[in-house]
Amino acid sequence: SSASYLFKDYANITHANATIFQTTNSVYMQQIRSYSAADEMQTTDEQAKIDFVRKKVSSRSKDFKFVAYVNDKGIAYFDDGHVEDISKNSFCQALLKKEKNQTYGTPIKFGNTPEYVIPISKAFLKSDTPGYIMIGIPLETYQTKLKNFTKPKTRKNRL
Repeated sequence: SSASYLFKDYANITHANATIFQTTNSVYMQQIRSYSAADEMQTTDEQAKIDFVRKKVSSRSKDFKFVAYVNDKGIAYFDDGHVEDISKNSFCQALLKKEKNQTYGTPIKFGNTPEYVIPISKAFLKSDTPGYIMIGIPLETYQTKLKNFTKPKTRKNRL
């Protein structure tokens, strides 16, 4: 029936689009690892970590709205120089309590702008030092991908 063809078409399109998101998120996580695995992040010197994130601001991926080092108290040191307490966010608590070593958060407001970002975070790889790296992906990036999803065309009943 045309309903079963339509269902199969939607299932295939959903799978294909989910794969696109999964691949994109894997790329983002690899880019975060370039920060979290860096020698500069495997130290107990908090200022060295802050300085490392801030000196890389000009080479940060254009996909990222920000990169931040978050310490063991949930204080985020952003690469643009501002500092913010994010300790009450659930994704932050999960990482600081070591319940997870990476998270994809729900959209949060970006600073004093009307923009929203999706925070993606990764704990340090080679260190017992608490804290983690967080990036912000503009929500618009994901919304654009969703708008580009194609819908299957309805098929006429085949006999």
